[in-house]
Amino acid sequence: NPPVTSPGSGFARFTFDEATKVLTYALTISGIPQGEVTAAHIHRGAVGVNGPIVYNLSTVGFTQVSGSITLTDADVADLKAGNFYV
Repeated sequence: NPPVTSPGSGFARFTFDEATKVLTYALTISGIPQGEVTAAHIHRGAVGVNGPIVYNLSTVGFTQVSGSITLTDADVADLKAGNFYV
């Protein structure tokens, strides 16, 4: 927020297991050299609001990255309310 314009694009797939509270992710970036991708994060914030980083997905350049995170109860509530963004 505000929107970022770039020649690149990204695709993200997230799956959430409510029983274990595990959020699994896979991100793919294209159209941008790996050296220009600096990081990827999950932020907490309502639509249109800049929010703080709550989880790092990558802290280095990448074209593909994947992993999983175990969420807290409060984070599960924010995820369900739509208060997380990448």
